[in-house]
Amino acid sequence: MKDVLCIYYSRTGNTKKAMEEIAGELGAEVVELRDGADRTGWRGWLRCGLDAMRKTTQPLEPFETERPLDQYRLVILGTPVWAGRCSSIMRAFLKEHGQELKNVAYVVTRSSDGKFEEVYDQMDLYLPCSRQAAVSLRMGGGGFPAVRLRGLRFLAGGVFAAGAGGSGRPLGSAADSKCQERSGGMLEKLKEIALRYEDLQAQLADPGVYGDAVRLRNVTRELKELEPVVAAYHAWKTAKASREDAEKLLHDPDLRELAQEEFTAAKAECERLERELTLLLLPGDPNDHRNVILEIRSGVGGEESALFAGTLLRMYTMYAQSKGWRCETVNLSETELGGVKECSVLIEGEGAFSRLKFESGVHRVQRVPETESGGRIQTSAATVAVMPEAEETELSIDPKDLQIDTFRSSGAGGQHVNKTESAIRITHLPTGTVVECQDERSQYKNKDRAMKILRSKLYEAEQARQNAEIAATRRSQVGTGDRSGKIRTYNFPQNRVTDHRLTGDSKNSNLAAVINGDLDALIDALTLADQTRRLQEGYEKGE
Repeated sequence: MKDVLCIYYSRTGNTKKAMEEIAGELGAEVVELRDGADRTGWRGWLRCGLDAMRKTTQPLEPFETERPLDQYRLVILGTPVWAGRCSSIMRAFLKEHGQELKNVAYVVTRSSDGKFEEVYDQMDLYLPCSRQAAVSLRMGGGGFPAVRLRGLRFLAGGVFAAGAGGSGRPLGSAADSKCQERSGGMLEKLKEIALRYEDLQAQLADPGVYGDAVRLRNVTRELKELEPVVAAYHAWKTAKASREDAEKLLHDPDLRELAQEEFTAAKAECERLERELTLLLLPGDPNDHRNVILEIRSGVGGEESALFAGTLLRMYTMYAQSKGWRCETVNLSETELGGVKECSVLIEGEGAFSRLKFESGVHRVQRVPETESGGRIQTSAATVAVMPEAEETELSIDPKDLQIDTFRSSGAGGQHVNKTESAIRITHLPTGTVVECQDERSQYKNKDRAMKILRSKLYEAEQARQNAEIAATRRSQVGTGDRSGKIRTYNFPQNRVTDHRLTGDSKNSNLAAVINGDLDALIDALTLADQTRRLQEGYEKGE
């Protein structure tokens, strides 16, 4: 019995001709795949393209092979390219039988120029270990010339020759080593993520998803979250393939020097991407996609502390604007000199919490206050709290637990603000949580905003109750406004911002840039430090 199988799908006959010539040259068994769909004519062509883009499949018609699929030394899969993807028929075969295949090579036929490595990657997702070799062939009227077959053998590193009984490398040992490489949890997780990414892309290609705003939002959000992981995964696979190809050429005296250079570069890129993927695979914060309730309060330092709190409010507002987020002041209590006693701001935008969550804590300032006539540098502080906005459906609040008071707003705003009781104070009686809102002229709007903040505060408190360790960490960050509990110092005389949670060069930033809303470098450094810490904790736990 033959131990090499050529199995394919062909709509126009091009892939069939190529695979039959390969099978004849290698003495391989050849099997054609079909599904029940009508794919003839221009309607069939259109259906093929749509099925490929949507990644939809139909049940395969029964097919027979001389031996079980897992007993072939080599299985060569042939498929045309449809809309930049493998055919739906081949995808259906891989979904059903991919895990049975031990050693696989691809022959991809195409009618145009272009890179089709993505097609190889799509097919790899359904296999227990990556392909041994792959080649794409631009089909014309000349069939599959022998020169193409020789090139295919070269790309495969002797795989096809070995499969036909020749002198190539032993397939079993190569596949075993590859499978061992991919036996780790990380690679399995990456495959799952890549498959999920493909599924989400297929959902996005479905017109029905655009009639469901919630589903569309969830699909696009998850796609965005998975995109950097999938991109890094594909880049790693490309770098790994380059490293393996260069390694094969190290024994060629004519190409050794060039191959060594390519091998070194590809190896370094693989290692870099492996580190990147390790960090990307760390469990994310489920609140990262949420909007933010930002609270700023002046601490010790009197009027100077209030002025500094105003500086922080301006800084975060400018940062939010640079990200395209929407800022809405919910509550603002100002001093006579324009400082901020306390304020609450709703920041709406994708990823707001993921970027701002490390801002919670005591912020210290060192500068000559506007109120200081002697030119002496003083130190004061303000506290920042960042809470994820809770959805109304996530937290049920009994109206009986609420005490709602109305009062006249204070500050600027004209006669209407000062003469009508439009301000709202809501007290949650079981917890004693108090929220005020007086920014709007409408009592109804103030009540709605106050409920948003109350809901978020109670949501955060519930999360803290469920995870005491996290709660303790947050309380230690926020503190009481005491200068000693600082997370960051804004040193105006030295034009420097120092984040005390960081080390090395990353802990210092240009003050002028930071207070004008350029926070990305600081936030990126804090995110990386947090990822590194969690990764180290995982190693220590043996995870």
